[in-house]
Amino acid sequence: MLNISGVPERALVRVYDTVGRKVWVGAARQDLWQLDVSAWSRGTYVLRIEAHGVVHSFRFMLTE
Repeated sequence: MLNISGVPERALVRVYDTVGRKVWVGAARQDLWQLDVSAWSRGTYVLRIEAHGVVHSFRFMLTE
């Protein structure tokens, strides 16, 4: 599980792999939420959060 906090409600959340393919898209429904990544391949991903005209990007790595 990927735990995410501090995200405004209804923020658009996207996750991309290292090739730039979109692997997940959704909307945050609360400040603290979890994204089940257990079926995803190991590797590096980019989490992109868009809210109120502002975009934040974060990289994370799955190792197991």
